[in-house]
Amino acid sequence: MHNARPDPLCLFLTDFCVSLTGIQQENVQQADIFPVVFNRFLAWLQNYPRYLFCSWGAYDRVQLELDCKRHCTAELHCEQELNIKKAFAKIMKIKPQIGLKKSMDWLNLSHDDKHHRALSDAKNAAKILNLLLQPELSETMSKNKKLDVDALVKGRLSIDILILTGFVDIADKKQALHPARYFEALFLPKLKAKGVSDMDISTRLGIPEQLYLDFLGEKVSITSGFANKLEALTGMRAEFWLRAQRKFHD
Repeated sequence: MHNARPDPLCLFLTDFCVSLTGIQQENVQQADIFPVVFNRFLAWLQNYPRYLFCSWGAYDRVQLELDCKRHCTAELHCEQELNIKKAFAKIMKIKPQIGLKKSMDWLNLSHDDKHHRALSDAKNAAKILNLLLQPELSETMSKNKKLDVDALVKGRLSIDILILTGFVDIADKKQALHPARYFEALFLPKLKAKGVSDMDISTRLGIPEQLYLDFLGEKVSITSGFANKLEALTGMRAEFWLRAQRKFHD
């Protein structure tokens, strides 16, 4: 019998999550909670003051900031970050961008079969990054190989459909939410609980009420000015809102 570590913030995994990642509910319950693990990570990171934050895609940084906000922990402050997925597509002259597993298959790189598991994905992305750090090799490959995008990317949708559905990255079957959904999930319930109306929120943001409602309806994109207003209202940095918007449109 395992000694589970109860976490009042722990949610039950959906069948989709279990199927996608292979992570089981007992794995989550037996693991250290996020603040413990993240603080341990920050302590380890002090050994590398000139680190570069790398991820496959732009969303990992967004999720990390959400988790820090949710658990009230110190945020990760990094001056530079690299989207390996975008770098790979640019160097190999691939458009649209493709998923991690398909990229490794195209490069004939061996990969861990535990797709969508954090450690496995990190190791696989690192293999591609190691290749990209060898200019002569990546340049040769980009010139001598032609990627058949249609054979690799299934179910591509037009940009109009993507905007209407509110999700992107169809080729890799990931879902990127509009910034309004983060606002609605993380901040709106607290404001409503205090009796703050939609008109009050729009006033605090300094925008017309209809524009605020259009934002909730995903009809408005986040600009620098709007991001600064959201930061003043929510305490979440403007960079977060802008990054979420870019991911939504990527």
